[in-house]
Amino acid sequence: MVNSYRVGRCFVAGDAAQLHSPASGQEMDTGIQDAFNLAWKSALVTRGLGRKVLLESYNVERRPVAVSVLKGSDRLRRLVTLHNPLARSFRNRLFTLLSGLATVRRTASVQLSS
Repeated sequence: MVNSYRVGRCFVAGDAAQLHSPASGQEMDTGIQDAFNLAWKSALVTRGLGRKVLLESYNVERRPVAVSVLKGSDRLRRLVTLHNPLARSFRNRLFTLLSGLATVRRTASVQLSS
């Protein structure tokens, strides 16, 4: 992940700013959210309807989202790619147990769609 989403007049978004494990399925969503956030701010500033300081909020708003998504996708990737047979067995049994709970399914749905 880049240290900053903006350096001078250059901005980055999506895969140019961070690379995700495909385990979470959120890489495209994050990139679209980055682009939308930057687009409306750039449009306002370009049209003279917003001050240039508005562009400073892009990095402040989007980088923490990427940090969170990357942490989550990395944890999920490590869980999915366990090598230890005992750990895999435990993971599979726990997943079977937890996936039967409506609260867990609801929480997972919200986390994976945001």
